[in-house]
Amino acid sequence: MTLPQSTFNLKPHAMLVNDAGGATEANFAPVSVTAGCGQAINIVPPLAVNIHPVNRCAASGAVAVSGEVKSLPAEVDRIWYQVNDSPEVTLCTHCGKDVPFSFTAHIQSCENTIKVFADAEGLEEPAMNSQQVEPLSVGDEAERSCLARED
Repeated sequence: MTLPQSTFNLKPHAMLVNDAGGATEANFAPVSVTAGCGQAINIVPPLAVNIHPVNRCAASGAVAVSGEVKSLPAEVDRIWYQVNDSPEVTLCTHCGKDVPFSFTAHIQSCENTIKVFADAEGLEEPAMNSQQVEPLSVGDEAERSCLARED
């Protein structure tokens, strides 16, 4: 699903069919998530990784990234990030509930994907949010194309 840049309050629920054919409705805790330009989000209740909006065009080879993992009532076991296919970098383990994070990502000279992951005990997969970023070089064709995509 494609959504505009904004903050959304999601209210997940499911209809479950039991062995006898009866249906049960399950409601889960609401999740607040902020979607920025160029972000892809994988929400795994009860975890939601929120990255504060980052300019798609970076002025240098390093980008400050911050945000939080919304997790109540769960405890976050681990938060980590990855730039493109580089090795994972762990930000914390046994992190707690509703955990803020911040780090500096070093990016390459082409388009980069910065992914932030969070996991908690019992989840089949981690929650994830990603942001597309590319560096600028003043007066460069890449700058013009980068800025055009940001509009």
